[in-house]
Amino acid sequence: MKDESQDLIGQEAISKIAALLDNNKLAMMATKLDSMPFSVCPMTTQEIDNTGKLWFFTGKSSEHYKYLQKDNRLHLTYANQSNQEYLSVYGTAQLLVDKQKIDALWSPILKVWFDGKDDPNLALLCVTIKDAYYWDQKYNKAVTIFKMAKAAVTGEESDTNNQGELTI
Repeated sequence: MKDESQDLIGQEAISKIAALLDNNKLAMMATKLDSMPFSVCPMTTQEIDNTGKLWFFTGKSSEHYKYLQKDNRLHLTYANQSNQEYLSVYGTAQLLVDKQKIDALWSPILKVWFDGKDDPNLALLCVTIKDAYYWDQKYNKAVTIFKMAKAAVTGEESDTNNQGELTI
């Protein structure tokens, strides 16, 4: 299979990340990157802002919060298998409490983890992207399957995927 490399910069990169996150906001976040095994946990992306920063809610009592206080590097991976969309993000975290931002991002579903917006355990995790890479399908699923089947029968290369670096 032939993949087409399409690197994106600036606002195009932010738009691509936002489009990929429209279909999947769940990330696996790895912290404690300087030791094996990494510490990994699921996180739900609340927003990608217009500067390309990713926003999450987190608990101050969580292990990843404690790790990020010592070393703010992290790695996020997103996988939407049904749409064949994948995103890898390496960045740095800022941990903060910003009542205005909490109000803007708050959703009632968060009461499952927090006792409301004023929960003393509630914090925001803001990720500045340092490096990102994506893979996705060029075509809808039916066309992709057809092109892959044709390539398997004819031996020709199939051009079904896009991929590239995303630089904010």
